[in-house]
Amino acid sequence: MASGYGLNGGVSRCFPFWQELLACYVVNTTSDDDSGKTKCHPALEDYYECLHHKKEPGQAVFNMAHAVGMSRAKVILLAIELIVDNNLAGLRSLIRVHPRTLYLDLVLRMLLTALPESTSPNTYTRFLQELVKGFPEDGEAALFEIKDTAVEDITEDEARLRVRSLHLLPLLYSPALSEKTTDPLTLFLIHRAHRIDMQTGVLTLLPELIVPFLDQSEALRNWELQRVLHNSLHRSKQSDQDWLRLHEEIVWMWKWGTDMRSPGEGAAHSIGVFFKLSRSTIEREFLKALLDNARYDLAIQTHLHTPHKASLLSRDEVEKAVLETTLAFYDQASNGNRTRGGMKKASEIVNAFRGEFESSAPLHRVEKLLEATHALSFYSLTLSHGLPFQPVNIRVHQDPIALLGKVLEQNARSYSKLDDLLLIGRNFLDAGLLNPKQDGGFRDITPAEQERLVARTQSRITGMAIEAALTEDDFDTAYSYVMNRIAQGMQQTSDLSAIEDASTDHDDTTSWRAAFQAGRYRPMKLLQRSSTSLTKTANADLRIQEMRMELLAQALLVAPAAALPEILGVWRRCEEELNALLAQETEAEEQWDDQGDQKIPGQFMSAPATKVRRDASGRGTGDEAPVGLFDVARGAAAALSKTAFPLRSAGSGGTSRGSGSGGGEDAVGRELNEEGRVRKRDVVSNIVTGGLASGIGWVLGATPAPAQDME
Repeated sequence: MASGYGLNGGVSRCFPFWQELLACYVVNTTSDDDSGKTKCHPALEDYYECLHHKKEPGQAVFNMAHAVGMSRAKVILLAIELIVDNNLAGLRSLIRVHPRTLYLDLVLRMLLTALPESTSPNTYTRFLQELVKGFPEDGEAALFEIKDTAVEDITEDEARLRVRSLHLLPLLYSPALSEKTTDPLTLFLIHRAHRIDMQTGVLTLLPELIVPFLDQSEALRNWELQRVLHNSLHRSKQSDQDWLRLHEEIVWMWKWGTDMRSPGEGAAHSIGVFFKLSRSTIEREFLKALLDNARYDLAIQTHLHTPHKASLLSRDEVEKAVLETTLAFYDQASNGNRTRGGMKKASEIVNAFRGEFESSAPLHRVEKLLEATHALSFYSLTLSHGLPFQPVNIRVHQDPIALLGKVLEQNARSYSKLDDLLLIGRNFLDAGLLNPKQDGGFRDITPAEQERLVARTQSRITGMAIEAALTEDDFDTAYSYVMNRIAQGMQQTSDLSAIEDASTDHDDTTSWRAAFQAGRYRPMKLLQRSSTSLTKTANADLRIQEMRMELLAQALLVAPAAALPEILGVWRRCEEELNALLAQETEAEEQWDDQGDQKIPGQFMSAPATKVRRDASGRGTGDEAPVGLFDVARGAAAALSKTAFPLRSAGSGGTSRGSGSGGGEDAVGRELNEEGRVRKRDVVSNIVTGGLASGIGWVLGATPAPAQDME
């Protein structure tokens, strides 16, 4: 021990104490007088304590006992302090006392955050191995003193506040790694290697960090190969010849000159630098490197068209590598436009290999995903908490169609681009994102399931657009979508059993709910439609009520039985409003007729105005005088009033209000009566009141129409 060398080489841990003791003896003693050796007694005790640890265990046990009662926040702060001081022995002791607080992931994150990147990995690789596998039960860790003076004087509230402000780094360096491995140690090593490279640039530290763990993780071996590939390419001109030369060098480093032609042959006996990697792994990573650097033609030539394909990858393995690389660029993209960044790279790869895998269903799904993402990029979209939309949000979203709902909420009048939204939804469907989930992925569906899923998706998106149109008070567009989109979809389902199945399905409730929401909606502005009506506002009100009743009638066709009372209640209120509007129109027409009668052309001003009830021919009741020119004019005016005001009460029976019991009808009046014109609202009302009166029409208070009336 006094030689200064330890058992494992290097300076002995007690050699400094021995030097101090020897210096004390040299100064205080001589060959003739050794009485001054008593002055060296403290140095001698320090040296013996270093050798035998007779005093230190008691002090250490006291400190460890004190550490047992520490709160979780103080334990974490103490662990950070030990890591900053590179006191891994003390950290090991603290972990043994608080294993639940200092669990594996947390300790690795603290090491990643607090341990200086310039620290030699040789000083903590053994600690990492023991941390994962478990510390040995040799009692050595208990001999190290834990100095908790830095945290023992602070309050619990202050300790918790400091813990919340630590901002520990995550283990995951890149989202793409989450699909390759979830091992905490592997994620720590990869992230640590990147931080050493960024913070220090000392690449010689990386082998010290990575090599001891290569045999424990295949993902780590693949990452190491990728690093070697990219570092080599940075030093090359990246021509085709440079790539081919690099490929030969990597293969040579794998086999070190041995003759192994097939991918799996001799892998177990290879002793090269990459001997722990299979040949197929090397070829797959080399192919991904080609795709990363846009060497698509060379990748196709070397992995698909070469006459020595047996020495490389199979077509299935090439397709899998192409898909993985494409989705990696897709997930890293920050914008959905396929002419920028990661989306551009992903689109280029798909376009380059589309001709090689024409019948590939996975590649077709990726292509549809790119189309949908590109179309969605033209809309403004912000997710929860103000986060901007990124393409990867589509792939990880539990319900991608819900993103279209956010588009409709955040983009004014986007509901008018329904065809665009329907195409995006269809591309989501073709990309397999709406397929039923199975074993963490999406299972394939039958053609029948595909057809039904298409109908549900279109109905749901149309319903979203209808709701958005009503939110922006665009009743016309909502009415058009229900009658031309929803209604047509319901008419296509002609089989009654299919309708019943659809009505019980949760997703298919969109059809009748959309019609019902539009039917009970009250527009904020009156529509100006009729250009020939003398009372445009009244006719606009009537038209709105007719449209609402048509929408409610569509909802009644497919709504479940439980929803019928609510729909019929809205129908009855709408019908009452319609009758009130008809009464107002009738009163307005009568007032107009009366004003016309009081202002007969050619009448003398001194003649008293007498109000005479006239029939459709213009003659008063009981008046047998010959028909004059003015009477003909009045008859024409009455006929015109019937044409100008077609929306009369259904109870008038098609006769004139002013006709007497003995009055005749002129040719114009007979033509109007014989025409027998049928109004749309009368048809809708007859369908609902007549068809439902015998069943649930009692809610409306309707009575069945007589058979002769129906005929």
